[in-house]
Amino acid sequence: MIASLYYFLPVLVANAVPVLVRRLNFLNIPISTSLFGKNKTVRGFVCGVSAGMLVYAVQYFLFYLDILSGISLINYVDMPILLGLLLPLGALLGDLFESYVKRRLHKKPGSNWYPYDQYDFIVGALIVSAPVYIVQGPVLLIALTVIPLLSFISSKLAVKLQMKG
Repeated sequence: MIASLYYFLPVLVANAVPVLVRRLNFLNIPISTSLFGKNKTVRGFVCGVSAGMLVYAVQYFLFYLDILSGISLINYVDMPILLGLLLPLGALLGDLFESYVKRRLHKKPGSNWYPYDQYDFIVGALIVSAPVYIVQGPVLLIALTVIPLLSFISSKLAVKLQMKG
């Protein structure tokens, strides 16, 4: 399970970063209010993909230096570096697609839409990265069960922390 979570770390970071940078005052431009709502910004998209790529680069170098290679699902050195872009890009494209569907169903921006809010980013990452690497077996099972559960728990904790702050 640790190897699966480690593999999806760029995806998890890419999904979390847009929320963390929303108070920064740069690139605060909605991607398309009519398509995705006002909360999906260029800033969040660029920062999320960039942060996920940075995490992947760190994983690559740790593998290259034979640090944490024991928990690596893949051989980062032999894997096309393109995977480091596709995983976080897919996560945020999946999130955008889910926001698009929410707008068509007239759900409020930022409103919870369980369970889709927990699956959009992981399914997006799996689909977009599939041309380079296809996750199978127990790793896929963890991706579709444990990661959405962690996403649900972390979003509930974030809401509670926001209420206190």
